[in-house]
Amino acid sequence: MRSGTKVGICDRVDKVSRQQLAGTAVGAGLMAALMAVVGCADPEELEPMPAPVDESRLLVESQLPYFDEVIRQAGRQRAIQEAISTQIEEEAQRRFDDRVEDGLRYSTVFRREYIEGDLPVLFVDESGIVERGEEVIAELDESWKHAMEIETLHRSEIAGGSEKLARLGDPEPVDGGFKPTVEEVEVLVDLVDQAVEGDEKSVGRDVLIDAVSAVDDEGAKPALERFRDYNRREAEKFAPWAEQLADLELRIADGALRYARTMRHKNLERVSWQQMRDAGGSAEVIFGRMQKTMRDLAAAEVDEVDGVFRDLEPSHEQYRGLFAAAGQYRQFVDDGGWQRVRSFSVEKGESSSRAADLRQRLEAEGIKARPDEVDEDFDPEVVDESLIDGIRAYQRTHQFVDDGDPTPGFWRSLNLSAEHRLEQIEMTMQRWRESHFEDDRDFIMVNIPGFDAEVWTDGERQKRFSVVVGNNRRRCDRDEGRWEYPDATPVLMSKMDHMMFNPPWYVPDRIIRETLEPRVEENPDYFEEEGYEEIELADGRTAVRQLPGEDNALGKVKFIFPNEHNVYLHDTPQKQYFDYGIRAFSHGCIRVSKPLELAEFLLNWKGRGDLDVGDILDGERTIRIDFERELPVMVEYYTVWIDDDGA
Repeated sequence: MRSGTKVGICDRVDKVSRQQLAGTAVGAGLMAALMAVVGCADPEELEPMPAPVDESRLLVESQLPYFDEVIRQAGRQRAIQEAISTQIEEEAQRRFDDRVEDGLRYSTVFRREYIEGDLPVLFVDESGIVERGEEVIAELDESWKHAMEIETLHRSEIAGGSEKLARLGDPEPVDGGFKPTVEEVEVLVDLVDQAVEGDEKSVGRDVLIDAVSAVDDEGAKPALERFRDYNRREAEKFAPWAEQLADLELRIADGALRYARTMRHKNLERVSWQQMRDAGGSAEVIFGRMQKTMRDLAAAEVDEVDGVFRDLEPSHEQYRGLFAAAGQYRQFVDDGGWQRVRSFSVEKGESSSRAADLRQRLEAEGIKARPDEVDEDFDPEVVDESLIDGIRAYQRTHQFVDDGDPTPGFWRSLNLSAEHRLEQIEMTMQRWRESHFEDDRDFIMVNIPGFDAEVWTDGERQKRFSVVVGNNRRRCDRDEGRWEYPDATPVLMSKMDHMMFNPPWYVPDRIIRETLEPRVEENPDYFEEEGYEEIELADGRTAVRQLPGEDNALGKVKFIFPNEHNVYLHDTPQKQYFDYGIRAFSHGCIRVSKPLELAEFLLNWKGRGDLDVGDILDGERTIRIDFERELPVMVEYYTVWIDDDGA
């Protein structure tokens, strides 16, 4: 009997709307107490009941006193959306070259996002450019600092469009108020429900405006007819403003995408042919990147828009360093640059007016060239230690031997203009945007004109060492009728997958023909004396190989990253070349100043710390070490580099 009573009461509790009880704190407490008394499940084990709040209905009912404004905004928003669609389709019919010149370069992207997709109007509303749009425009206005041509980003068109919009004045709303009927309110609630379905964001007024603006001729419910008619009439009256606002929206969007293209998206260096094929070609790869940028701009909070643009920049610290340096050198240019300085013999204690000119020239570029404390006896025309220190600083910066003794090359370099130096910095920024680097954290980077290489892991630089690269002697290929640089180290990117200790050197045919054969003609025993041998390959061809040894051109170790140029990093017996500032002496491969240190580091990083470099080299046997983890190797060409001190 008691058990039956308990079940009956619990059943009765179940019949009472739990939502009604749980809707308030008192109700929730009452239900928990009741169920505990009658022996139902522990209240703590019960799933919490949702509050009986119909957010869609609350939103609609809260906006009824202001519905004239809501439906006016909805109609105007509808007009802007239709104007955007019309302009996109019209632009898509134009020749691509014409669109690049003065129109919407990325109308294909806009069709996919604004028309076929669900991208809302981002940068304008019925009153003009919104804060998100202003943030984008502010970024476009800064584009010249990245050495971009600002006028290719629609800035003049955007400014002109804003002026035209201002001249139109304020639009008048459609005559007559709009009071929804009871039936129309129910339809509005359904529309809002559909608009927020699956969306966890809070329901706000914008959702109601979006829902009303979406009512069109295909609306099946009779209760939608008044909304549809009002939308149409408001859209027709607002058409001149809508057309101008649509143009502003698309110009801002196209400017942002042109910026994104220049900064990052046109760089296809890391896209494989398989990825290109699967995407449908290079244009589709770029379009996909552009669509992501549009979605990023839509998802970002207003104060995060600048972050979307920062994320487009090369993430290597060099780019931001160059950005700052470009600002510094623009100031040098604005200040009039610097005067030319005629060469003279720099001897400590000697007096010359040219010493004062040199001191002034160095200081114009931010190089310290006078004592920390200048007293009344200081004579800027007398060569002192501070001036010689300034010369050394300039020499270090510009790859001269820093001995304080100016060479003819020093004076030529010194007299390059501030404008020329700024152009070098801006060109280097552009090369970073077009480089193989792509937010990598583990890599080796060789800078050809810097004659050095760096090893990075986990986003931190681990090693830096000098390298010797290919020479830049130019030769005429008479068969092809063009000049070429046969020994130049190529710009490339590949992945290091193994290294070889005590490697033999298979001599390229060109080096055999141009270097070895003339020496053999002079000395028939040259091959034997230098450790070369001729061998027959499996395909029947004859090759020349230099055996491992102290005189082997590859030294003790070489590092392989397969590439079409057959370029690799390697040791060398010719260590003297690392003493030069300009180290362009090889036939194209890259000689490393500290090869065994690099080998040991890579063995540890690749998980082969069980191997000892010294033990391996004790023998003369060639040993190949394969890596489980491949390491990207980027060979790049940057004529400006920011050092650790920011110089």
